[in-house]
Amino acid sequence: MNDRVQPDQADSLPGPEERTQTADEGLAVAKAIGQLGDEYRVVLILRFYGGLSLQEISETLMIPVGTVKSRLSVGTQRLRALLIRLKEGAER
Repeated sequence: MNDRVQPDQADSLPGPEERTQTADEGLAVAKAIGQLGDEYRVVLILRFYGGLSLQEISETLMIPVGTVKSRLSVGTQRLRALLIRLKEGAER
């Protein structure tokens, strides 16, 4: 059995710089999510980290599906705006 990484396999693995950037982006997203209101944060986490459907989120939180959709939309917009501000602040 050959445990060595083949050259073509090594090229597909992320390098240290890419791993660092990915980790930094994850921290920025976590920081931004933490700044959202509870109603938006919970819905975003259940949807994107928990993988729940809109119906499952509706049932879990005992709110209408329309409210879930609205909170996802507003929460995503606010998250995007926060990430832009964080990125701009980091570039200064």
